[in-house]
Amino acid sequence: MKLQCVVIALVCLIPAGFAQAPKPGVVGFRGKSHEPAQLPADVGSAAKLCVSTWAPWAKSHGYRLDLDPSRRVLLISAKSNVDAPLGLVLKTIALFDSLFPSAVITPAAETGVGASTAKHSSAAPDDVIPEDPESPPPGAPKTLPPEREETPSTVKKSASFRPDSETAVMFVLKNSADYTATLDQIASLHPYLAEWKAAALSQIGFALEAPLCGAYNEASPSQEEWSPDNELVHRTMALLVLRRFNAQPYWLHTGLCWYAEMAVMKSIYCMPYRDGFVSDGEHGGWILELNSIYSKREKDPLRLPELLLKRGKWDDKISKTALGMVDYMSKANPRALGGLLEELRRFADQNGRQTNADGTWTRIRDYEVPEDQQKLLLERYYGARLLSDVIAFWTGGAIEPGK
Repeated sequence: MKLQCVVIALVCLIPAGFAQAPKPGVVGFRGKSHEPAQLPADVGSAAKLCVSTWAPWAKSHGYRLDLDPSRRVLLISAKSNVDAPLGLVLKTIALFDSLFPSAVITPAAETGVGASTAKHSSAAPDDVIPEDPESPPPGAPKTLPPEREETPSTVKKSASFRPDSETAVMFVLKNSADYTATLDQIASLHPYLAEWKAAALSQIGFALEAPLCGAYNEASPSQEEWSPDNELVHRTMALLVLRRFNAQPYWLHTGLCWYAEMAVMKSIYCMPYRDGFVSDGEHGGWILELNSIYSKREKDPLRLPELLLKRGKWDDKISKTALGMVDYMSKANPRALGGLLEELRRFADQNGRQTNADGTWTRIRDYEVPEDQQKLLLERYYGARLLSDVIAFWTGGAIEPGK
């Protein structure tokens, strides 16, 4: 009920008639149209940078730009009426805020002060957040190594990550030609993605952390049965997680995106690396199926390999388990979820680096926090009995998210 109130509140921020503007290359923001060079001051520097980067491309390809009222997502689409897709973006933002109502770091450039300041950004004003809501349970062991001191001589470029400091760009592309053109433009702006682009051409879409952008092709020739609305929700959630917590373990990041699909759309259609026919019945009931998958396991806790998804292949059982774990954590201790993701981010930031001969370092692509460290952090935030408790939850009447 609380999430429903949050969604209604956010959707009401879109004034009537919003869908009538803007034209290609023009920006819609809070019910008004603006030329890219004439955006109001309250749009902020992060959103202005996205607009200045992509407005020329959008205009030349016939796409409009619409900035959500909170300035977190810039939606680029060819829709004549943007109310429906922008509404899904707002519902996904509301869900994200219900899961992660933590402090937002405001960039110094936005506040005019020398250091970042924190402010609460909960979409539910009646949701009182206790002091330090994302700390681990009392008496939990410290599991992270000390923070490293980085100097300019040891890094190629600034490695600082400021949560919530960027505006994510979400492309809804009308055909394969525009999907390819988007990939070409991204690779031209970021040459290190040239190799990635070759693989992305064969996919229906993507979500990137640097640059913070996502896309999907509405006319992908490889899709026999799919839902563009689910794609939008799934990839918007992916970008919001990256925006606040950077890269996360694959199972956790994808599980959060499936959780969003189920909560907002009441179905799941985005199934990475899955080929072949998907029946109607496979788009729902994932949590309910865990009852039978893990029946008679009361004395046999969940094992981490049963949870850890692998990139490049589809595993039906592990996929359902990943969604089930996210669903359980969101119910068992929702305020701990953000703390868990933040500690995973810090560990990956410190350890997911490859040191070069000259003393510089680069990020390890698709780095995964080691299994034992994931287990330590999961139990730190959700208790030593987590892997047993989640089995009892699944076999004791768990229901789908959003029900």
